[in-house]
Amino acid sequence: MLLLNVLAENAEKEKLVQPTNYGVTFVKEADIVFGSEHCNTAPLYCILNRVVYILVDQRILIFFYTGQSSTYFKMRTRRSRSLPRSRRTGSSSTIRTRLFSDVLRNSGNRFTLSNFPRRSVSTPTSEGRKPIIEREEPVPPVKPDLTVENVDLNISINSKEHHTNEYSISEEGRGLIVRRGQTFDITVEVNRNYDIKKDDLKFVFLAGDNPSPTKGTRVSLILSDKDVKKEWGAWMLKNEKKRLSIRINTPPTCYVGIWKIQIETVVKSDNKTIIFDMCHDQNIYILFNPWCKDDQVYLHEQDLLNEYILNDKGRIYVGNKNSMNGRKWNFGQFEKDILDCAMYLLDSNVALWSTRGDPVKMARKISALANGSDEYGVLEGNWSGDYEGGKSPLHWVGSIAILQEYYKTKETVCYGQCWVFSGITTTLCRTLGIPARSVTNFASAHDCDGSISIDHHFDATGDSLEELNDDSVWNFHVWNDVWMARPDLPKGYGGWQAIDATPQEASDGIYQCGPAPLAAIKTGEVYLPFDTPFVFAEVNADKVFWQMTETGDLKNIGLKKHSIGKHISTHLPIGKPMGNWENFCYDRYREDVTNQYKHPEGSNEERTAVIRANQESSRKGIYHEGKLMDVQFELLEKETVPYGKDFEIILKISN
Repeated sequence: MLLLNVLAENAEKEKLVQPTNYGVTFVKEADIVFGSEHCNTAPLYCILNRVVYILVDQRILIFFYTGQSSTYFKMRTRRSRSLPRSRRTGSSSTIRTRLFSDVLRNSGNRFTLSNFPRRSVSTPTSEGRKPIIEREEPVPPVKPDLTVENVDLNISINSKEHHTNEYSISEEGRGLIVRRGQTFDITVEVNRNYDIKKDDLKFVFLAGDNPSPTKGTRVSLILSDKDVKKEWGAWMLKNEKKRLSIRINTPPTCYVGIWKIQIETVVKSDNKTIIFDMCHDQNIYILFNPWCKDDQVYLHEQDLLNEYILNDKGRIYVGNKNSMNGRKWNFGQFEKDILDCAMYLLDSNVALWSTRGDPVKMARKISALANGSDEYGVLEGNWSGDYEGGKSPLHWVGSIAILQEYYKTKETVCYGQCWVFSGITTTLCRTLGIPARSVTNFASAHDCDGSISIDHHFDATGDSLEELNDDSVWNFHVWNDVWMARPDLPKGYGGWQAIDATPQEASDGIYQCGPAPLAAIKTGEVYLPFDTPFVFAEVNADKVFWQMTETGDLKNIGLKKHSIGKHISTHLPIGKPMGNWENFCYDRYREDVTNQYKHPEGSNEERTAVIRANQESSRKGIYHEGKLMDVQFELLEKETVPYGKDFEIILKISN
């Protein structure tokens, strides 16, 4: 409209037309026919001094009558923000064609006039009669010679091959769930016999809101006659005339998420290539694949896969180091809405697609999303004892109700504590294909200041300085281990990695923790990422006693070793999903994994690990020679104490 206003102000001979139904007008000796129904929006055109301005789709087409012949025109295009100053300003290109409609058809602009009707224009007779405009019927639109009539994702067969048949999505036939790095077969039905040498068939996989090849969220596959390995590919298995069996391969680094499949057929007409596509209405869920040797989460033993991926029930251990008991938990990773909830969490919390292929980054992200402290995650923690407005952490017996409520309301669920956070983290990891287990550490330390020790402070008279005593020891604490390779670290640090969804200390400004390699925790190599110093302190910190002198300095007056990290426990991998799980006795199915986290207490290897870790401490040097502590305390405790009975303790003091 800006263009039209300018023309109205500066042109005396301006003639404005809103064409409908192939409206007709004349410019000098040239006959012009223009139809509005061939454009995305109704065009406006203005005739001014042998110049035609057409405003269509926010683009201006400017045509000049050259005066050489009534059938030749000059054309240039401008954005609608530009103003037509002169027919000689701006760059232009000459297009010579027989009719004005042909100029539009070949201009390469955003609208398509390939079906514009042909016209014959008669010249005036000797008797001075007006020319007669004859219009033919519009040419029918180009139709694809090859069309896709049906696509079968073969959900039942593929889900069994990919160990995803237990998902409710698979059982209900609502979508196809596959694991990356492994082929799956689909069936495509077309309208005529397919010739792979002549026909073009393309499979396009789309992910996210704005699929892009540069982001890796739009992948185009040309149908081939041979297979491919370790990369995207599509090839023909069987050609039964109109029924095609196609095998699709995804790379072992493929982004985990919800994908759409679009099948394109290509038609060549009048030196043009026209693409017709059919987007399948069912989602394809691509997961991590611990069965694939090339996947970073590959786990070599089937019994372990049965437990850490396929087992939907188990126990989470609680209590204290002298009285451990297993709390039954229904992980329910295959139940309704659970996988969709996991995908929603990733999609709605800015989990960039570029990180979706890396289980290290994904596991770290899950540890943040499981709690509601920062990113509108699943569960709110509460240790106050007042659970008004929610449910007590003791109410929950599984992850299903929590995740279903979150997915339905899109609001953080109240309330949970460490074993509940661990339970839903196990569920989220297993449903996405990351092997995971819940792990309980008894006598678990909480280091608040990065000292990698549990520090107790006293004044000069021996009274406790509570305002400085932020560190603590919990009867038990529960987190998770996830299994994966660590190509970001030196060789030897793959395998189990600790992550913790309970919001304790912020990491990189977010309440998240891990993954920290157990191999590094065991040897005290706490400089390796992520959050390894914090996890090391939980399982192997020493208690250090400090006295504040009259000058305000802290003096190391004592040390208590071997009191942190007892009976680190997880559910025994029984090799198959549990049946009558509620009758199992905890001690039969508890696996002690303390030796995976630390060397035997008091061994040279264990002491070396503690001293090595101290080199990364905020309070370095407490183990250096020349800084020996005046007094060492060692509390000799009994393993069991009868309830209601008196008991004795032995405190061993040495200097």
